[in-house]
Amino acid sequence: MAGHNKTVFIPYMGDHSYLMAAALEAVNVKSEVLPIPSDKTAAIGLDLVLGKECSPCMYTVGDIIERSKQPDFDAKKAALLMPTAPGPCRFGQYNVLQAQLLAEQGL
Repeated sequence: MAGHNKTVFIPYMGDHSYLMAAALEAVNVKSEVLPIPSDKTAAIGLDLVLGKECSPCMYTVGDIIERSKQPDFDAKKAALLMPTAPGPCRFGQYNVLQAQLLAEQGL
């Protein structure tokens, strides 16, 4: 991704999010860790998910949607880094749900 003009947005899922951003910046990939989830972003996320998902799902969805509404956000110059995992945890499906929700929001 070096040399591209996109910013990689990383949902805050612990301080390791800053490590990922630093690693990307080290190879000339612009990145931004989203702010720690707030009551506002939780409410945004809860409005968009079913409510049966693990709570980090609503937080990350809300954080992503909130950031996308900022005046300096350009969807054409944005990429989202959403980790995934195998196994029975629903975490592995966050990226699928988030892609669908972002599409529904016109993003």
